[in-house]
Amino acid sequence: MQEPLQDYSKIGYLYRKTAKNFYMNIVEISAEFAPIIKVGGLADVVHGLSMELVKRGQDVTVILPFFPWIKKKIPHVRNTKKTIVTCEKNQWHNNSIWEVIQDQVHLIFIEDHHPDRYFSRENIYGYQDDIARFLYFSKVAMDFLLNEKKTIDVLHLHDWHTAICPILYKDILQSHNMTVKKIAFTVHNFQHQGKCSQQNLRNIGLDAKKYLNKELLQDESSDDLELLNLLKGAIVYSDVVTTVSKSYAQEVVQKEGAFGLEKVVKDNKGKLFGIVNGLDYEEWNPEKDTHLKGHFSPRNTEKELHEAKLVNKQNLQSELGLAPDSMKPMFISIGRLVWQKGPELIKEAISYIINSGGQFVLCGSSPEKDTQKKFDELKKMYNSNKNIHFHFDYNEPLARKMFAGADFIIIPSKFEPCGLTQLIAMRYATIPIVRKTGGLADTVFDVDDKNVPEKARNGYVFEKDDASELFESLKRAFNDFKNNKTKHIAYKNLELDHSWTEPAKEYLALFALKN
Repeated sequence: MQEPLQDYSKIGYLYRKTAKNFYMNIVEISAEFAPIIKVGGLADVVHGLSMELVKRGQDVTVILPFFPWIKKKIPHVRNTKKTIVTCEKNQWHNNSIWEVIQDQVHLIFIEDHHPDRYFSRENIYGYQDDIARFLYFSKVAMDFLLNEKKTIDVLHLHDWHTAICPILYKDILQSHNMTVKKIAFTVHNFQHQGKCSQQNLRNIGLDAKKYLNKELLQDESSDDLELLNLLKGAIVYSDVVTTVSKSYAQEVVQKEGAFGLEKVVKDNKGKLFGIVNGLDYEEWNPEKDTHLKGHFSPRNTEKELHEAKLVNKQNLQSELGLAPDSMKPMFISIGRLVWQKGPELIKEAISYIINSGGQFVLCGSSPEKDTQKKFDELKKMYNSNKNIHFHFDYNEPLARKMFAGADFIIIPSKFEPCGLTQLIAMRYATIPIVRKTGGLADTVFDVDDKNVPEKARNGYVFEKDDASELFESLKRAFNDFKNNKTKHIAYKNLELDHSWTEPAKEYLALFALKN
């Protein structure tokens, strides 16, 4: 990659000299915002970063879709009585604008009155017309900003759902006296690209044939030369492109990492940066978490931490009907059982852990039928075993108890743009066992790696997508637990700072850079 991209000391210098003295009008457009509209990590990132930018004196507005549950979750949300009229498929549609200040961030919600009821639905994603839904949402959001007539210093966009926005601005709205000084686009996961037909673009008033060009939106990752790729378009049209970790920024120049977009990434490498996500330390705080029996913080002694963790472990064992044995190391896995997360290695780990005398708890399920069937069979096989528990649904109270009570968490991802799970685990003094990829490689360093400062060694790392390497890491974890070494590792991890403080500085530095 181009040298300046990896010179993060330069970004720090820019922040100290310029960004901290800047007051910027920053507008974020996103499909998610925690905890109001949430499917995964995207929601946490937009929420956490926005709050930190506000703390640093920036004016931040986040534009979101209005779902049916918004008024229940935020009773004080206000209908502004503003109406934005947007054209789709040669028909005009009204859209209402709602607003609220939430966690010091100005939230704007777009309620569509489209006959297809694009966002008056139970789920955020998963519909056949998702492309049409988010193209429409993006167009209304940009029409709203045009109507506001305010200069925007930074328009920060997230994932394929908002990828059409840079194109709408630079090819249409800029000539209508709309002013955006910088467009920043963050790719949270290159696997999801928003591939669409020319008709999808024609429906929102764009000349689709113009974009069927290898230099613009034509999809080069499939055999269908008539297909357009929204994510590719955002990379081409944006002024700055970020990924959610430094290692992921390096991985996406390779075919495996960019899922076919490696050429456009390489062609635009001069504007590509990687910034590791932060964690909301107020939301994830083991000192105040009401779901826990034992509370702790970095102010506690190592002995006090161990005692609190033991209380949480015993409580979890009791709640799940596990054998009440504190001398057994407890391993957990939390999250969706999708291909990306390495479900086959999780299965291998379960067998190794149980056969080695450990305990295992899983919280999560798979939308992939074959994968879920395999884990259903595992549950039946271990049905009478008091050292294993399967919970095939995401349950946040249970997840918090698991983070606080476990000794280790397993994250054997095939690729991981950033990952928040390992950050939460370390915040709750649970030691991560991870595959060295993406954000996991940037945040977890092996306890036996002499090339890393001792203070930074915080977990167990294996490199290959291979069961034998995972088993070696598990074996070391078992041995260190038996020899009482893991208590100090867990205690040391409490002092690590994975909050939004440093990532926000890096974003501000990029925002302050001249195009």
